[in-house]
Amino acid sequence: MARPGILLVDKPGGITSHDVVARARRALGTRKIGHAGTLDPMATGLLVLGVEGATRLLTYVVGADKTYEATVLLGISTDSDDADGEETARADATTVAAVTDAAIAAGIADLSGEIDQVPSTVSAIKVNGRRAYDLARAGETVELKARRVTVSRFEVRAARREAATIALDVVVDCSSGTYIRALARDLGAALGVGGHLTALRRTRIGAFDVAAAVSVDAIAETVLVKPATAAAAVVGALAVGAEEARDLRRASGGDRRAPRHSAQERHEHARGGRGMILWFTLTQVGVAVLAGLIAVVAGLAGRRPSDVTVGALALIEVLLIVQIVIAIASPFAGNPPTGSLLEFWTYLVSAALLPPAGAAWALIERSRWSTVIMGVAALAVAVMVWRMHVIWTVQVA
Repeated sequence: MARPGILLVDKPGGITSHDVVARARRALGTRKIGHAGTLDPMATGLLVLGVEGATRLLTYVVGADKTYEATVLLGISTDSDDADGEETARADATTVAAVTDAAIAAGIADLSGEIDQVPSTVSAIKVNGRRAYDLARAGETVELKARRVTVSRFEVRAARREAATIALDVVVDCSSGTYIRALARDLGAALGVGGHLTALRRTRIGAFDVAAAVSVDAIAETVLVKPATAAAAVVGALAVGAEEARDLRRASGGDRRAPRHSAQERHEHARGGRGMILWFTLTQVGVAVLAGLIAVVAGLAGRRPSDVTVGALALIEVLLIVQIVIAIASPFAGNPPTGSLLEFWTYLVSAALLPPAGAAWALIERSRWSTVIMGVAALAVAVMVWRMHVIWTVQVA
């Protein structure tokens, strides 16, 4: 199984974002891979993929601000607002030539800051349960509502004037949900010549930059960003001391009503609690081991289980019930469980079921092997109880 982590991929043009995810699944040998926002087939640049458990981080990446490098072609409009669509209008050369640099700057200024943007008709937005692009391709009229987005930077890097077009190389910093194609469309409309997008490259999503991304052919060899490192980059990290870390762990356990004590009081309380739990656990394990050894020896010797042996197993069951009660009450005392919860609950259920099953079999069968099995069950319970103790108390040690 693939290790969990964040994978940064530099998507080439001509393939879909889903194609990249499919390649990553094959390369890493897992189906559990998701992405934090698609790119159109013609677009290139950064795709952030989550692998295994790190897919949960994508929720926080999707809404992050993004940076794009793009080329806007003024003078021609298309039905998709990009170069993949069909041409719908073309301005005459005289009209395009009359567009000044000052007019372009004014149009860009009007599309900067917080704006209400109508997404491109050919988009993945759902309208009555269907994708807008499916409706558009079916010839249906698509009316999308304007959305409030933020364009924090819309900067022209270069301008190239041809006979009847103006190509603008731009860089855009924007909030999630902003359509760069719509910016090209709206800028062209404001200038009276139409416009569409001819190139688009995403260079940043939140804290992740395309400079750290790998090509689709290098996915299998790349080292994933560790979930903890990615989480710190996405939501930030807070350095805390040992006492603060302990308080945070207790708070995460749900004990918000517990009074705050001094560090010395907490230390003494923890020492006393650990000592009591350790004494109880050692006593319980000792009884289980003794009963198990007696049962095994008696079984190998051909003796039937005596009432003493059955009683010992019954005592183990009683102690297990007490242990279960302590385990359930432990979080309310500020001691959250550690280790694998699946492992803990497996032990708990097994430890609760083994002794009564063994005792019942021994009482019914009263044979050598039923006694041996009963003893082995008691020994297994001893091991499981010790492991349960470790899982629950290791973080307060």
